Amino acid sequence: MLAGPDYELKLLVDPALTLDEGFEPLGAVRDAFDIDERQPMVMQFVDGVQLELNEAGWNVRLRAFEGENELQLTYKKRYQIDGDDIDGALAQAVADGFEADPDEYEAQVEWGLTRKVLSISKKVELAPEEADPLNLPGEQRSRELAAANIPARLEEQVSARDVLAEAHLYGPVRGERWKGKWRGKKISIEVWHIRALPGMEEKPLVEVSVKEDDREKAQKIQEKLHDFLNDEQGWLIDGDSLKTQMILERY
Repeated sequence: MLAGPDYELKLLVDPALTLDEGFEPLGAVRDAFDIDERQPMVMQFVDGVQLELNEAGWNVRLRAFEGENELQLTYKKRYQIDGDDIDGALAQAVADGFEADPDEYEAQVEWGLTRKVLSISKKVELAPEEADPLNLPGEQRSRELAAANIPARLEEQVSARDVLAEAHLYGPVRGERWKGKWRGKKISIEVWHIRALPGMEEKPLVEVSVKEDDREKAQKIQEKLHDFLNDEQGWLIDGDSLKTQMILERY
């Protein structure tokens, strides 16, 4: 079964202009987004050493949040959207059998500055294996959990069980989610501390995101958020968030 899609509007901002030395939002950012909550989080990915799952358009992710007594295991299939052809990507997901699949999947359009991606996700909620839920399982245990819950659709498309048997752990990567409001909408500012490539300066990745169920409204919100971050505040980075790819390349 396929639910959705909803729309997550994501734009990157410059950490040098939005974070202090402790990597927390500056006062101007807190005021602009009426920030009232901070939530530490951590995530990691499981894939073969040759990134076989990623090459097939799939990601397997383990994630946890402070204050939430669960471990999230997510299997995500990605479809690149050609221009604005969201319906074409959805039609391809249906043709691939996701709508008729007995497993429950959620469809979401990740809407960035220059590109859109349709993600079809199956989420599995597990009990944390440590007293601190932010201590994610190690490599062997992550392989076992990922293999034990493989959706049939993934097994049909990739020899996932074989890949996961000797998979590598990409991460963990820690971050913080700052929650607030902007023009009547809930907004999140996520700060991810991703390892730098050799010779590169290590700096956090900062995403500003808003969720919306209606496509037409999503388009308008994206335009307004872009203008606010770029024209009014001067914080916007000219690029899209590629944090999953960055993590798979650097860990």
